[in-house]
Amino acid sequence: MRKICYYPELTTITGSITATLLMSQLEFWFKVTGGKSFYKFMEPCEHGYYKEGDSWQEELMMSSSEIRTAFKRIGIAYKSKKEFMEVRCEDPEKYVQENGRFPIMEVNENAEGDLIIMTGDGSGNAVRYTFSE
Repeated sequence: MRKICYYPELTTITGSITATLLMSQLEFWFKVTGGKSFYKFMEPCEHGYYKEGDSWQEELMMSSSEIRTAFKRIGIAYKSKKEFMEVRCEDPEKYVQENGRFPIMEVNENAEGDLIIMTGDGSGNAVRYTFSE
């Protein structure tokens, strides 16, 4: 049986237990990958890269609808990679200041050159933003 960390305090930010659980898993996978990008399929499929048991639906034991709703609470969904790539942020720090829930605590760059902005309330609630070229 797998365990998933749940931080009740985050529910005040996400507005949903489901979104909080998803956010916890996203943070887990960012730690596992060392902050590098990763992807998961929404649900089991026939795609060549899909591995049994490695979809969000299987990992979280939630329906696709529940996962999509949770994603909408904590992030932005793009319909395609092309749509995502067309979105540009001229000033990431300004974007976070204007759209983030918490003040900026730390700004760093990882080994891949991505800009990492950490925000938080000083009481353990934090949100991480990653900006890639």
